[in-house]
Formats: sequence, structure tokens, C-alpha cells
Amino acid sequence: MKLLSLISMFLSDETLVSVGFLIVIMGGFSIMFGLRRFGGTAVVAGIVIALLPALLPVIENLLSEGLSELPWWVGPLLLVCVGLAILRMISDVLLGRAASAHMVGILAAGIVTFLVLLPFRGLAGLIRILRGQ
Repeated sequence: MKLLSLISMFLSDETLVSVGFLIVIMGGFSIMFGLRRFGGTAVVAGIVIALLPALLPVIENLLSEGLSELPWWVGPLLLVCVGLAILRMISDVLLGRAASAHMVGILAAGIVTFLVLLPFRGLAGLIRILRGQ
């Protein structure tokens, strides 16, 4: 079963819209009381949640038909990019903008280093196997 169908099965469209509007209202109050960073994040998150029922079929079709036309390596690449973006958004709220940018930059550099060294590690393992025989 697809994840988006599972979400829509447990939460009705009206519930998602109501939760989205409540988050927008909470973000507005946060901005009024001086919590600008949290308030702005809450307003954007509330708008996304409120629009989720309308965007659900589009997202589902894009994921099922759009990704099937692309090469196999695009899916994992998109997954890593979206994961880093979500991690940066969460750490941006908890740690601050500069600290989260530094943290995500270090993680991205580690991923690139791993991918660059992966063929050489495979070659070294193959040489070890061949020497052992």
C-alpha cells in the first residue's frame, strides 16, 4: 500500500485542512509574540498541511509515474537530497541557521567522500580476495 494512500486513509481531508489552519494561526500568534523563526516555520508548515489534500493525487502520480521513467540512480539521489533538506529544516529550528548549515554541509561532504572512495574500496577488496586464492 502506498504511503500517501495510507495517510489519507487515517486522516480525512477536512482534518488535514483544519490542522493546517490551526498551525497557521499558531504561527501567527508566535510571530506576534516575538518568536519570529518558529512562527514563520509554523506558517509555512500549516499552509503545506492545509494544501496536502489537494496536492495528494498530484504527488502520488508524480511518484508512481514520474520516477519510473527516470534511471535507477535518480531515486536514491532524490532520497538523499530530500533527507538532507528535511534534516536541515529540523536542525534550523532547533540549532539555528548557521549551525544547521554547517552540520548539513559536513554531512553532504561525508556522503560525497564516501561515494568518491567507494570504487577504490571495492577494488581493494577485489585485490584482497584475489591475493587470498
